[in-house]
Amino acid sequence: MFDKPVINVGYNPPDVPEGELSYARYYSFDHYAPVVASGAVRLAQSRVEMSSLLRHALDNPLGDATKRKTLLRQLFGQSLDGHCGQRAADVLTELAKRSPNGKD
Repeated sequence: MFDKPVINVGYNPPDVPEGELSYARYYSFDHYAPVVASGAVRLAQSRVEMSSLLRHALDNPLGDATKRKTLLRQLFGQSLDGHCGQRAADVLTELAKRSPNGKD
C-alpha cells in the first residue's frame, strides 16, 4: 500500500526443520497464492536469494510498482482513497445507534 518492494521469506531458518514447519508452504495458501502469482511481491527461497532480492529492491525500488498498483486495485478497488478511517467510523457509529443503549 506504500508502494515499497515486498520480499517474503520462503525458506526456513536453520533452526526450524521443514518437517515441523514449512515457511514456503504458507505462500501457496488460497489467501496468499494470488499475491505471489501477481508478481507484486518477491519470494526468497534461500538466504542467498534473499540477499540478492534485497540488493535488487534497494537499487530498483520502483521495479514492481505497476504490479503492486494492479494488485492493490484488484484487492481493494477504489477504497484506498484516504477516507477508509472515516468510512469505518461511520459504520461503527451506525452500529452503535442500532444497538440497545448503544452498549452492545
